Amino acid sequence: KKKKSKKPAPTDAYQHVQMLIHEALLPHPRPVSMLPYQLTQRLTPPDWERLTADLQTDDTAKLRLLLSLFMRHGVPGALDRLLMLVRNQDHGVAFRALRALSHLQNERVREFAIELLRTPQRFSEEATSLLQLNYRSGDEQLIRARLNALTGRQHSTARHSLLFDLPDMAEASQDDGLLILLADSFPQQIC
Repeated sequence: KKKKSKKPAPTDAYQHVQMLIHEALLPHPRPVSMLPYQLTQRLTPPDWERLTADLQTDDTAKLRLLLSLFMRHGVPGALDRLLMLVRNQDHGVAFRALRALSHLQNERVREFAIELLRTPQRFSEEATSLLQLNYRSGDEQLIRARLNALTGRQHSTARHSLLFDLPDMAEASQDDGLLILLADSFPQQIC
């Protein structure tokens, strides 16, 4: 009988991620699209720095897997690359980069959210997810203007996405303008 050769066990979380990515990129009947969430809890700051450097790849499949970790954990050192990847042609890469940006509190993330609100484009309805940590008084006017532009049934999904983070934003900021927008967006029903 042939003995199966055992793969060497990873010695740290970073090596574990690399091993999982390598295995996921091999042909499979069921492709792997996400890495396990639990890995984010084991990664150390030096691991995140190494993973940030790994984001420099042009391999779309590898980027998707890497970003599946970043989209669950804020990594300030990845900001520049994430802002580039959010404009990637591949929807999966761009969306995961957007989700990763939602974990960062930074003026450049806020500026990108404002750009999404002002200029209808891919992911405009996700702008409020970026403002959750980056909201400033007055931003609710841009949210209101974007909501007003999304009238009719054909825009109901986009409106829902834009409104999804509003309650959490209002609770965190206690801004009067945002509270009024929240009240206007979700009218009270008579009991």
